Amino acid sequence: MKKIKSFTILEMIITLVLSSLVMILILGAFKMVGTYFSLSQMNREINEECISTRLVLKQDFIEADSIRWKEEVLIIYKKTKTINWHSDSEKMIREPEDKDKTEKAFLIGPHLIEASKFNERDWVTSANLHLLNNNKPHRSLTFYKDYPISNYIN
Repeated sequence: MKKIKSFTILEMIITLVLSSLVMILILGAFKMVGTYFSLSQMNREINEECISTRLVLKQDFIEADSIRWKEEVLIIYKKTKTINWHSDSEKMIREPEDKDKTEKAFLIGPHLIEASKFNERDWVTSANLHLLNNNKPHRSLTFYKDYPISNYIN
């Protein structure tokens, strides 16, 4: 009788186990890449919101006649209108005094806002917006307001 060349059961099991391990590693790598891209997308969206917040708040600081800080609200006085900025856990909210205009909420994640006042007056000279990571600031945006010398007289 002629002997037929073939694989033994042990060789087949070893091949099956090795191919299973390779497949598990490949699936794990795909999962890691997918997680990386979803986190990257989320960080990009938060960065875009931070940029939008910075641009709008900076423009409000530039156009402001005066700025006050009362009860955790940044009040920006312009020539004919008032704008309130306040914090709500994960977002900064910009509310114009004019009820016809809608408020804008910037989803920037956990944050903290602080204001520096000028002497006994309630004028805000700078504001810091700290973006938090594990309740610790990891990025800060600072806004400054310079008042004309005529504001300091009387």
